[in-house]
Amino acid sequence: MKKWLIGIAIVAAIIVIIYLDQSGVIKWQPLSMIVAAIAGPFKLLLGMTSNTEKKIHEKHDAIRQKEAGYQSQLEGRIQDTQTRVEIFKQQIQTIDQELELLKKKRAKVDDIVDKMNIEERREAGRRYFGS
Repeated sequence: MKKWLIGIAIVAAIIVIIYLDQSGVIKWQPLSMIVAAIAGPFKLLLGMTSNTEKKIHEKHDAIRQKEAGYQSQLEGRIQDTQTRVEIFKQQIQTIDQELELLKKKRAKVDDIVDKMNIEERREAGRRYFGS
């Protein structure tokens, strides 16, 4: 409502200025100096009574709090991801160890099979795979 009243007052002032300039009562140069002389203190008083600085600080504080929340969320996600990576690394290490054990067992089996003669191999084949 306040903005509407100010807008209507400005439009009315412009109409009055145009009328006074057209009728020759006053020229636009002195009139602009008068308006500037009135507008300066008016703007100062308006700035002193408004809480725009406080509103700006509150707005920026709210933005900073949001950013801090996002930052903590992001740090939580990063921490979760790092934890999962560590778990995966441990699983990979365990699988690598099991793979090494299997390779050693296979090497032992290969050595045993290499030392067997044909008859022993046939017997082992029957035992493990059937006739």
